[in-house]
Amino acid sequence: LSKVMGEAIRWIESQPGTEIIGEWPGQTHSVFRTLMFRFPDDFVVKGFCDNGQAVLHIYSKSRLGISDIGVNKARVLSFKDHMSNVEMATLDCV
Repeated sequence: LSKVMGEAIRWIESQPGTEIIGEWPGQTHSVFRTLMFRFPDDFVVKGFCDNGQAVLHIYSKSRLGISDIGVNKARVLSFKDHMSNVEMATLDCV
């Protein structure tokens, strides 16, 4: 699980306008700022083991406004694509 969470943090840190504001075992909370208006969006990754598999729950939401024009959905899909394409050892999650 620590390797999976480490890869999640590497992806977060590679994104522009991002700051990790909290990090705990199995969870990280970061704030993304939109490029144009610098609005803050929360992005939380929570990881846990389930039957030997690493499972990630992702939460991405705008703090301000009514619509994010699809930015958070695109961010989650980008994260999913990245994590799906990373090669990691196939050990049991612990």
